[in-house]
Amino acid sequence: MSQSHESPNRDARRSRSFVSLILAWIHANVALLVGLLCASGIVLLFARHAALEWLSDAKEQISALQNLVAVVAVIIGGAWALQRFIFTREAEWNVQVTVKPTFLPYDADSHLMVVDVFLKNVGKVRFRAGLRGIELEVDELVGNVDMGKPLNRSPVTKEGPIPMLEVNREHYDIEPGCEYHEVEAVLVPKNKLLAVSVTVFDNDELSVDGEVIIQSVAKSGQDSG
Repeated sequence: MSQSHESPNRDARRSRSFVSLILAWIHANVALLVGLLCASGIVLLFARHAALEWLSDAKEQISALQNLVAVVAVIIGGAWALQRFIFTREAEWNVQVTVKPTFLPYDADSHLMVVDVFLKNVGKVRFRAGLRGIELEVDELVGNVDMGKPLNRSPVTKEGPIPMLEVNREHYDIEPGCEYHEVEAVLVPKNKLLAVSVTVFDNDELSVDGEVIIQSVAKSGQDSG
């Protein structure tokens, strides 16, 4: 009986073919991987470039928006400053002075004039009185003058204005919305036309005053003379 045997050369050729197939598969996958890596790199480069352009545009837009906001803020701040410091002068003190004199019998020729002074801070900042504080002046209106002309004034307070606060009084402050009440008494001639004025000074010698014109007549039932 005869037996067939495969040649060793055929086995060697089969082994080489299998190894070649494996190497070809490896090469193909390596090439594919390299291609994917290259494509990914190209995509990343384009993405980076696009991102940089977007960031640059966004930065320019943000900068322009910041400049616009700054301009609007300056305009609003300027309008607020004009409104407060120029038009309404909210930063300046504003004190209303009300003068209310009354007369009490004293002797045959004189009355005791009691002057009530009301100081109300109607502004938005605190008022602080200066060293001169509050001064009271009383003048008698005299003289025969033509119609429509002012009367002459003759001081009743011969030694000058009467200080209604202590000398060098400090920290006489009136907060916004508050009202102070001061009183002074002066001897004046009876039945005369008087101008009673009160002047209030701040630390910078700026002042505000209030004045009334009144006849020096005691209340009914009080006049003894």
